Amino acid sequence: MKMHRKYRPELLVSKDATRPQLVCLHLDTKAKVLVATNGRGMVTVPVDVDNKDVDGPVFIEAMAEARKVQRASMKKEVTWLHVRALHKLLDVGRMLFRRPTDHRYPEWENVKPSFKAKDAGTITFALDPALLLNIANAIDHSSKFVRVTMAVSKKDPTVSDECEPMIVTTDDDEPAVGVMMQVRW
Repeated sequence: MKMHRKYRPELLVSKDATRPQLVCLHLDTKAKVLVATNGRGMVTVPVDVDNKDVDGPVFIEAMAEARKVQRASMKKEVTWLHVRALHKLLDVGRMLFRRPTDHRYPEWENVKPSFKAKDAGTITFALDPALLLNIANAIDHSSKFVRVTMAVSKKDPTVSDECEPMIVTTDDDEPAVGVMMQVRW
């Protein structure tokens, strides 16, 4: 399996030891993706697979080691992480990781929405996640969730008003309110 180094799906892997099926990534060779979920969010990133790669778990420790191997490469143009996902082993070049054969990953395809950005009936907007986090922390740093409210176009309800700011709140009863401008793209 080969994955571009810009992708970091291991950041979304669950840290909850009571959910062992979510504490690793999952390689799906048919879909050619590496999947990560923590039960609340999910990412799928594209990978190149070869004929020896096998579906199954990919441990975050193996990904960390693959990143070390990639960084240690003397070639600056190396932008790919390599992990050979064999039936019982993960091989990252300098280290082998045992791979359980009885690991059952959730059926991620059933969670992924069938619509795509800009499909009819969807609204697509861009925002700066670091800014959203800063606003949320400024309003109520103890809150686990934020609400983002935006106006939709009166002409076409499937698009947001381009210049309208979004309102960021943490709770219906919270008097503090953040305002976030949309990112143009």
